[in-house]
Amino acid sequence: MFVFLDESGRLETEDSINRPTISAVLVPEASISEATKEIINLKREICPSEIDPFNYELKSSNLLRSSAGGWKIEIAEHFFNKFLHSIEGLKVIAVVCRRPSELLPKDIKVLPLHHCWILNKVFIHMEEYVQEEEYATFIYDTQGVETDENISREFTSFIYKHHKGQEYLKRVIPFPLFGNSSLICGIELADMIAGCLSRQADLHESCDPNKKIFLSRLTRYNEEIKKVQAEMPESENKEYSIKYVRENAMEKVLAHAKQEEVEVEISPDFEEEQ
Repeated sequence: MFVFLDESGRLETEDSINRPTISAVLVPEASISEATKEIINLKREICPSEIDPFNYELKSSNLLRSSAGGWKIEIAEHFFNKFLHSIEGLKVIAVVCRRPSELLPKDIKVLPLHHCWILNKVFIHMEEYVQEEEYATFIYDTQGVETDENISREFTSFIYKHHKGQEYLKRVIPFPLFGNSSLICGIELADMIAGCLSRQADLHESCDPNKKIFLSRLTRYNEEIKKVQAEMPESENKEYSIKYVRENAMEKVLAHAKQEEVEVEISPDFEEEQ
């Protein structure tokens, strides 16, 4: 099982995104070739003739804007209404965060709590719904050498050194891979989903009357995302695959990030918005 990850906004950096979101798109190995072919066909079908579909990258920042042109809206509509449902076994897990009172430290020594939560839910889904001999391989969008090294170190240290992470060894490859989103379709999918969840949550709170039509469109897309969210056992609640974090719970994320030891107590199920 491939697990493609991307973030819309990062808790370690200043940007204009009020609801930073990390999404994980789970694609079975047997479906990855079909997914790649379908996403190329999607680009070939809808992109203007002057754009080479192999050089065009699906990015939420370009396609999910209130001022997007008609052909861009058409791509987004096709993506959320049809494409997401055409890939056999595709599942989504995501965390929609808020900005904590301060940025997470860039030299963080532990895997950020929202990443721990994603890892936890992937493990639960693998244990309950995926054949026993299969493992989850995490593939992050590359962020540059330094950031990639930090994520890799944090991820591997958590898996090997934390009591919770050691349990995940049963179903998770203990090191992440990194790829360029312009070349790997799964990361494009994660980018589109993270961007949609983030923007919808932000607009829902802002109640901008000038964005009501745009909000309505994003809300429809979010309903399509929910249809492919990863199954969870009854004790976990299926709706829990996409999590919206309360403001006060973000201080827990910040406090966790300031820890110096890998073997710190984590609480992946931090408080959720109603």
